[in-house]
This record gives sequence, structure tokens and C-alpha cells, in this order.
Amino acid sequence: MPVPPHATPLSALDKSPIEDLRVITILMVVLYHVIGLSDSGLRVVAPHPLRALADLLNIFMMPAFALIAGLVYAVRPPTLRGFAPFMARKLQRLAIPGLVASLIFAAIATIMHLRWAVEPASLWRLAVYPYAHFWFLQSLLTIFLLVGFADEVTGQRAALALLAVSLLLANMDIVQSSFFSLRSTIGLLPYFIIGICLRRHARWIEARSGLILAIALACALLWCLVTAIDYARIGRVDQAYRQWWPMIFVVSLFLLLLFRLPHHRRLAPFGPMTFTIYLYHVLGTAGARTLLHKLGVQSLPLHLLAGVAGGVLLPVALHLLASRWPPAAHIILGLRPRGTASRRALIPSNS
Repeated sequence: MPVPPHATPLSALDKSPIEDLRVITILMVVLYHVIGLSDSGLRVVAPHPLRALADLLNIFMMPAFALIAGLVYAVRPPTLRGFAPFMARKLQRLAIPGLVASLIFAAIATIMHLRWAVEPASLWRLAVYPYAHFWFLQSLLTIFLLVGFADEVTGQRAALALLAVSLLLANMDIVQSSFFSLRSTIGLLPYFIIGICLRRHARWIEARSGLILAIALACALLWCLVTAIDYARIGRVDQAYRQWWPMIFVVSLFLLLLFRLPHHRRLAPFGPMTFTIYLYHVLGTAGARTLLHKLGVQSLPLHLLAGVAGGVLLPVALHLLASRWPPAAHIILGLRPRGTASRRALIPSNS
């Protein structure tokens, strides 16, 4: 199917640092899990500033990945004839490595009697119900299935209508099922479709980019001001990213980063490794924290630094090792058999 005329790539978008934004967002994920919740990670609670930072990261990071996924999807959406191969590639790229990583994670948690321990009889649930941070892969696969099918039915010309429906469903919060992370899927669906709209309505956005970015900056600053006031009053940050007010902030900040974030060459080598970092970073963050505790180190800055370093370096080492052996690259990293270690990660393209 030919690309609709209104899908002409945005020149500014093509020059934007998508890979840099992907790396920065995965660093947000690592930092979030280092800080943790009241019963995990460093167990930082309000009113500590790190608690507010973690809450802000939680609002932005997964919607940002959904936005990036929509942008990349819109480059080459599936045709009706190619829909089955498209979904097969997504299963190979996301589902298989995700299931392998979740089984490894569950095995370690069970052996060490951690909170994510899983009984052997319940391991099948890892494939169909949300587990730890792997729920995002289930949501992304569902979104690819729903949007890909809708695109074919509508001839790729109903993105705005799909966005309206997804916004309504997300804000009504009527889908409560946890099967294949459906509730989280509905919450992320608007962001994915907004990413598609950015690509497909590129000419309209390019003609008004100055005004759009000015509005985005004003919205982001206003949200930060209101949130700071609320945090001082009630001691917490509203993390309901499916609601319209946090959604305005997320999209506004994403647009500012997408169009104004300078390119950093030093981040480029980490781009192909973001998926591996996503899958295995928790093992590195927990390992670093455990080691420091055994050494009697209680310094919060050292825990933050070591946790982020462990959450990045352990998966990077795994990626470099697994990419040398094609079967491991295929099963663990989700790379194609013909040595595609340089492919983009976490939110793969549709080629």
C-alpha cells in the first residue's frame, strides 16, 4: 500500500535525535528502578526529592517509549498481505526475548526468595499476564495488533479518529482486565497513535512548528508549576498518565525533546542495546545495591551511581556477548539470524 500523501516525513523530525531520546528514556527507566518504591529499590519515600523525581519519571518514561514506537511504526506500516509476517517479526523481536528474560528473572527471584518469586506451576502466567516490568512488551504487541489491523481497514487514513477513540477509552478507564496487560495497553494506546499522527500529519506540523513548540513549552512549565504546588500540599505526584492533564505534560515534554534535544554522538553505541538494557537492567540495579549493602555502604549518592552503572553495564555486557553467537542473538536479543546486532532496539522498526 502506498504511503498517504499526508505522511510525508517531517524534515525536522527526520533530523531529530530519535536514538538519543531512546537512550535517555531507558536511562530514566534504570534510574526509576534504582530509586524504587516504598518497598523496593532504595525505598525512598516522600518528601525526599528523589521520590518526586521517581514519580515524574514514572509518568513520562513508558508513554515516551509508546510515542517513539508510533513514530517508527508509521514509517512503514504493514500491508494487509504483510500483516501476518509483520506480527511474526514482532513476536520474534519482542515476545521471545521478553519471555526468556522473564523466565530468567523469575528463576532468580524464586531461588533468592524475592518478591517476584513464581511457583513452577504458575510459570505459564508469565506469557499472558503482566509480570514485573515485562508488561510493556505485552502492551506493545497488543497495540501493534490493534493499530495494524485498524490501519488496514481504514486505509491508514483514520489516525485522528483512532486517537479520539483511544483518548476516550483511556480517560474512562473502563478496561480493567490484566490479561495480556490490557488495562495498561489502553493507557498507552493514545501515545502510540499520537506518534503516528506526528509522522502522518508532518506537513501540517512543520508549517506550525514554532507555535506548537511554544504551546508545548508553556504547557510543560504550567504542569510543573501546578505539580510542584500539589506536591508541597499533599506530598505526592499524580502518576495517572492515562488522564488528560498528565498526558498534556508527557506529549509536550516529548515534543520539546524530539525537536530540540541536541544530538550526542557518545550515546549512539548504546542505541542498539536499549532493548537488552530494558530486559535485564533490574538484575544489575539489584546486584549493585546488594553488593553495596554487604560492604556496609549506605551513601545514597553512591547507591544511585552504582545502581545506574550496574543497570546499564550488565545488560551491555550481555548484549555484546550474546550478539557474537547467532542463536543467542536470536533468542535473547531478538535479533534476526543474519547478524543484525546493529538494529535499533526496544522499539524496533518494521523492516
